[in-house]
Amino acid sequence: MNPKFRPQPWQLTRVFNAVSRPSFYLVKLRNRMIEVGFANEDPLRLAVEKAFRAVQAFKPLLNADAAEREYLPPPSCVGAGGAKLTNEQCRQIADGLFPLANYIGRLQSRFQRRRLHHNDPLSVATAELQTALQGLRVVFMNASGKEVGTGTPR
Repeated sequence: MNPKFRPQPWQLTRVFNAVSRPSFYLVKLRNRMIEVGFANEDPLRLAVEKAFRAVQAFKPLLNADAAEREYLPPPSCVGAGGAKLTNEQCRQIADGLFPLANYIGRLQSRFQRRRLHHNDPLSVATAELQTALQGLRVVFMNASGKEVGTGTPR
């Protein structure tokens, strides 16, 4: 633990800018799943929702007005749960989530190298976000029919 280490405002701004664009992909994915009519109990929708909530908890720690406005579009499908993704769509979504997951992983390792206190809210939120994004990518990779970590077909 390094009690003297505190991220400077300019560092938080850089992290916020680096996270904002890729996290918007997650927001668009979530909104599209709602529009299309994925059931609330669908495992893909649950994983996206968990990652979305983790991003919403992480961004205000970087900037006071950081969280995207929560926009819930009305379902456009008749009957919830009628939407299915193809293997290729799942793979593309997993690939689209990689930049954000990779950056958050590097950020967490940077916090560990700097010995940021493990109870610090920023450190806790970063760890939760990394766990949620990793879980989300695994869910989409499994749905795409590829082995996790190798990228080869099962």
